[in-house]
Amino acid sequence: MTPKSKPVYTAIRPTEHENEISLLWTPGQVLVEIAYDPGSGLCFVIRDKSGVHVALQYGNFVPLSWLEAFAGINALRLPACAVSFGSLDKLIADIRCFIHTYFDCDLETEAVAALYVLLTWVYEQCQAVPYLRFLGLWSNGKSRATEAIGALCYRATTLGGSMTSAPLFRLVDATGGTLLMDEADFVNTGVGADIAKILNSGYQRNAPVTRMEDRNGKLVPRVFQIYGPKIINGRHPFKDIATESRCLVYQPYATERKDIPLQLPQDFEDRARDIRNRALAWRFDVLDNFVVTNENVPDLRPRTIQIILPLLTITNRLGDTVRSHYRDALIAFAKRRETQLHQDVQGSLEAEIVRAYLGAKTGATCRDIRKDVLAELEDGDAQIAKWLSDKRVGAMMRNMGFETPHLKRGSTPQINPERLEELKRRFGIVTPASPGSSLTAP
Repeated sequence: MTPKSKPVYTAIRPTEHENEISLLWTPGQVLVEIAYDPGSGLCFVIRDKSGVHVALQYGNFVPLSWLEAFAGINALRLPACAVSFGSLDKLIADIRCFIHTYFDCDLETEAVAALYVLLTWVYEQCQAVPYLRFLGLWSNGKSRATEAIGALCYRATTLGGSMTSAPLFRLVDATGGTLLMDEADFVNTGVGADIAKILNSGYQRNAPVTRMEDRNGKLVPRVFQIYGPKIINGRHPFKDIATESRCLVYQPYATERKDIPLQLPQDFEDRARDIRNRALAWRFDVLDNFVVTNENVPDLRPRTIQIILPLLTITNRLGDTVRSHYRDALIAFAKRRETQLHQDVQGSLEAEIVRAYLGAKTGATCRDIRKDVLAELEDGDAQIAKWLSDKRVGAMMRNMGFETPHLKRGSTPQINPERLEELKRRFGIVTPASPGSSLTAP
């Protein structure tokens, strides 16, 4: 007798499960979403060939019970059901109106934020997604931005500063969706390194985190899926320029608008839930066939185009009367961001090391270059001075294409002229003349 085959699903959460799940998806067949109603608790909203309906169970699967504690305190924001969204133009207009009601920003950022909310509801169909990031000093609206925009996103999950490493990856793997992160809260905590791993790998598909687990006395690897959109706020840019380049960054300012409530009103959650219910219906309609379209945008670098392509794809689905407005706002925002990122790259530690190398005498060592870099730092950079050792300078230079053979005076960086010119272009470094650098002399 041929054994009965088990059904195969394209996506299921958690990655490792028994009969409790939060998501089950096979394109063209079924999409099972976990939902939460404050009055009745967890349930499933199911879209299959018979239509859309609500149920407490799907086959042998039931809602992942421990998520109810998070949903009950809005640490995890779920839709309650799926209701008609009318049209995409109407949905994005209402999303933007909600954001405008509770958060003050320029019109370009407001449009980009509305597009980002929609992106979170179809992110699984993207190879990579950008992060939405709010930077600046305290009391300038960063937390309000995260709250107002995050409340509308797909499965917005708040990572609190008191969370430890043990439940972190399990929560992310079980929920998927959008992470809301206050990175400043994690700087001096044990979970900080794990947050960094999520940020470094979580922007693209097929880059999970692996951890060893004890199962019946044996250590075995466990894979956690961490890919997904993220909204992050903090006071300082990331030290890693690569991570910073994946972010759509906006620096809020202290608002002068008198119509923005200082404390969120009682109907905030009700209004947000209504939009999530409508966004879920849009997800049911478009997720199976959502495809990111490749296109070239003049005057933008390839990396910038890559991170905004999912948002551009959403603008292409808007009606003729509003499409150009959102597209123009997104491209203007991207150009502004690219200019700022270029300035950040010019001021990065890697750029300072290349400048120090260009200004060093022949035969300069990693120690000499470190001294020159530290001489350029301001007094407030004492932490970098403590962190930047001779050995770390050598490692950073090797990552940039230098060789650091150990000679009589110490490790002496060397690089071929073509690679050096490439670094100068990357960091926007202009010199009167390129030094005669080679693999045998700096």
